[in-house]
Amino acid sequence: MASFASEVSGPRMCEFFNRFGRFGGTSQLLRRLNGDDALMRQWIEGLTELPSFKLDGLFIPILDVVELVRTWPGINQKDVDVALAYAMTNGLLSRYQVAVKKNPLLCMVVNVTRESVPATLLYVRERMRESLLGYNEWREAFVSGVDDKRVRLINNARPFKPNHVSIEVIDLGANWEPNECIVPQTIQATQADKLAGFEVLYAAVQHSGYLPRIDFKNVPAPFAGAVLLNVQGYGEWTQIPVVVKVEKFSNGKIVGYEFTCCRSIESQTNVSMPTYWQD
Repeated sequence: MASFASEVSGPRMCEFFNRFGRFGGTSQLLRRLNGDDALMRQWIEGLTELPSFKLDGLFIPILDVVELVRTWPGINQKDVDVALAYAMTNGLLSRYQVAVKKNPLLCMVVNVTRESVPATLLYVRERMRESLLGYNEWREAFVSGVDDKRVRLINNARPFKPNHVSIEVIDLGANWEPNECIVPQTIQATQADKLAGFEVLYAAVQHSGYLPRIDFKNVPAPFAGAVLLNVQGYGEWTQIPVVVKVEKFSNGKIVGYEFTCCRSIESQTNVSMPTYWQD
């Protein structure tokens, strides 16, 4: 395997050292770094803790997502072709590539619907079962079946299009302020037509690097705010789907992911209610 030094060209090295000096770096600092492995490690680890580094590579390119979706069961390839062509010809892809540099929580997803809202929930749940490490789910949410009596879109949500494939951009940081509380039901009442639904769940499936990066400081936990579940014993139509990571508290190691719900009428902290991007 080639060494890191052999992969960096002369011009890139010159550019780095010019910037290093421009912002206060000195030959003395450089000698300290070169002569102290522990100090070098501390410096590098400090850089990777910066928000701009933490969010780098959060989402994979949409063309890779499209190829993943093509492998899913029941997918009409022509529908995928149409969705991709539309996103490219109407300028959505190019506008997204510019906007995501300023808002790294903008996420491009392929949204796939089935014949109904319940069927779509079942479909995305199967994709989560296939792809998420140590998948688990809140049994009570599904024990009574998944039908129109158990899942629906919120009032005044964006109209549901059955058996449809589209490419959407959602803001996974919308309605989030670090350490501030929100009441999802209030946001559902005032932003119903803007809130994303199944797209939030598809983001968890299609972008493998996304869920592990949820730390509630730089990346919030997103609620699929346009979707409501009616879970027996937990209040009628008060549950919002969300995917969370399950960690071992002793070492912070991710051991799996759980498809669960949170109550819309309760105050929530460090969560987002993603919206469709409007450029």
